Amino acid sequence: MKDLISSGQFAQLSRMTRKALRLYDELGLLRPVLVDAGSGYRYYSAQQLEDAARINTLRSLGMSLNSIQQATGDWQGRSFREQLEHHRGTLLDRMSDAERSLGLLDQLLAAPVQPYRVQLKTAEAQRCLVQRYVCLPEQACLMFDRTEEALRRILAAADLRPAGAAVASYPAPDAEDDCTENVCTEDVWAVEVWLPFSGELLEALPTSVSVQTRAGGLAAATVHEGEYGDIHGMRGGYEAVWFWMLRQGYTPVSAPYETYLLDHHQAARPQDYRTEIAWMVQAVDTDRS
Repeated sequence: MKDLISSGQFAQLSRMTRKALRLYDELGLLRPVLVDAGSGYRYYSAQQLEDAARINTLRSLGMSLNSIQQATGDWQGRSFREQLEHHRGTLLDRMSDAERSLGLLDQLLAAPVQPYRVQLKTAEAQRCLVQRYVCLPEQACLMFDRTEEALRRILAAADLRPAGAAVASYPAPDAEDDCTENVCTEDVWAVEVWLPFSGELLEALPTSVSVQTRAGGLAAATVHEGEYGDIHGMRGGYEAVWFWMLRQGYTPVSAPYETYLLDHHQAARPQDYRTEIAWMVQAVDTDRS
């Protein structure tokens, strides 16, 4: 036993704790070469210090014990190299995630929350081409662009032009609004695209498109400046209008809607976009409340 090293001495030499050595023994990662039957003392060989050093290195790289266990059968073999390659890919993914998070953090530091001024306005009634669709939230912008362009093509074919900014309204989905067979109504947004126009449409419209008059009346509104999906998004604008209505004694009578006052059709840079966020409203009848 003179060539063996006790567990306490091995822990010191390998820079491990005795608790870690017991765990590695239980997992079969690093078993003692001898356990004294009488005393229960555990002994290691000097050659195992190299194995301990490899385990320490892999642990410092963040590799799981399970992955290390799969690799320890043959330190020079194929399995060990495969585990290292796999873990390298994991580290690259983590690095990419960290870089994205840092980018978002830098945007938060550089872009203060936009102040929103809410006002009450009178919206004019508008005759519009209307098309409704449902989609997952992350697909909303792409789907809106495609739908608006399709409505613009209908007007262009009739030698007509839009008579105002396009509007996206967000009514609650109904039971028939299924995005796909595998996505239920609760997962999707319903969106209605309204494109104002004047003149006569002589050709028949696609079945999914209709002509409707968008009602006028009082609206509580604010304007979001910049991109739709910047670091803060337009959530602040929606919150500002909603809480203004509560404080001022108004209740919404329509779904929320966005009017694209300046979008890619008029502005060259996304930071120049201007989007109105609004609800049609009426005053709360305080005599009945």
